[in-house]
Amino acid sequence: MSKQLTPGRILEWIGSIEDRGDQTTLTVGRRLVKAAQRAGYLDGQPLSLDRLARVLDTLRIDGALSFRDQHSGHRSRYGPLLGVDLESCRDFHVTANGRKDLDVGKPSVSIHNSVVGQLALGDINNLTLVKLLDAVEAAVDQSDASEEEKGEARQAMARARRALEEVGSSAAGDLIASALRTVLGVQ
Repeated sequence: MSKQLTPGRILEWIGSIEDRGDQTTLTVGRRLVKAAQRAGYLDGQPLSLDRLARVLDTLRIDGALSFRDQHSGHRSRYGPLLGVDLESCRDFHVTANGRKDLDVGKPSVSIHNSVVGQLALGDINNLTLVKLLDAVEAAVDQSDASEEEKGEARQAMARARRALEEVGSSAAGDLIASALRTVLGVQ
């Protein structure tokens, strides 16, 4: 039995591929299809591949996902995206809107009157751990470090993102949020 093919699950799955830096899987549709099979989203039946295509197309229409489809300009002539079309699609990427969707339900910390938080991230009232990682990643990209050092830092940030995904909204997530409030001095 295959995993549920829902837009939320597929967006989260593609986001995790992106976060771990596996661009090879996301550049060509057939690689994404094979990865979906390995991940348990496809059961080998043509209808499950068509369902995956519809979910991906829905995510694209909703603005959560972008990818190149050789027939996108003629979709009305060719009909909806089908499983057989996926192999010719390229460059799958979770958009900024998709990232916002993924942030929902992640552990978060509300910060009010925090000098540390305002200095680091501007005038903020609500900071999620994911936003904090995004800010750190942007600072790494703007640093004068070598590309090799930046690459290592990006890999470390991807591991941190995966760790956040595992923590979710569990008791461990609550403990981490409490510890972050303590560190930032906003108890």
